[in-house]
Amino acid sequence: MRRPSIWLRAALAVVFMMLTAFMSYVLNENALLGVLVVVVIVGLYIVGMTALDRISRAQRTRKQPVPLPQYVANEAMRRAKYSAERGRPDLRDIGILAYRDDGDPEVYRRQAVRGSARQLRPYVVLHWAGLLPGEAEVHFALEDGAGRPCFEVKLAARLARGPNFVTPATWLPIHGDGSDRVARGGRWKLTVNLDGAALAVHPFQVKAPVRSELTGAITDDGEIEPDRTPEWADEPLSLKELLAGNLAGAGKSTKE
Repeated sequence: MRRPSIWLRAALAVVFMMLTAFMSYVLNENALLGVLVVVVIVGLYIVGMTALDRISRAQRTRKQPVPLPQYVANEAMRRAKYSAERGRPDLRDIGILAYRDDGDPEVYRRQAVRGSARQLRPYVVLHWAGLLPGEAEVHFALEDGAGRPCFEVKLAARLARGPNFVTPATWLPIHGDGSDRVARGGRWKLTVNLDGAALAVHPFQVKAPVRSELTGAITDDGEIEPDRTPEWADEPLSLKELLAGNLAGAGKSTKE
């Protein structure tokens, strides 16, 4: 993409030299007309170089794809009509931590949460640009697949300079005790407020358990045989990978 810019600059330089030669001829004939020609040439040169610089910046912007966490965060802020003004934290990531029996959560952003998940916990990554530590009141709310509120937590997060991983100290059970009121399958919604104002709206899918895929694969004690676990299209990140890949040296807050 650089060649068109180089050729345009070269063509502009040739035109400028031709106009300079013409200007020299005019100056010898009419001084006033020569001054006007100089003004026009300088104006055209400035306009041309400005246009080329804008084209170059647009090309560089297209070459730099937005990372997935930031893309998901941008979409969530756009839905909430949030603007990271000066002195306010910026959202860098948002998603769901899904826990299964092994206790190690998986990170979901755009993938559908597996039907085998037993608890859900929302999280955000807030970027704080202040030189001094800051504080923010973060409010998490979940709606299940039927559109019913099923989880709500408000916490005070301490923000260090840079990215800060924020998640509640509690989670929502969607299997077992306390999960009978939750519509497990369908389109869920996570809403996050920051200091009383809407920060992000993040819809996500939760898969309902597919019994037909597990027929004959359940042991007498109710567990799924390891070699009969259904295959899924998307493999989510682990929490360890999330923290290691995106939050090196970042603050972490789970205080309610």
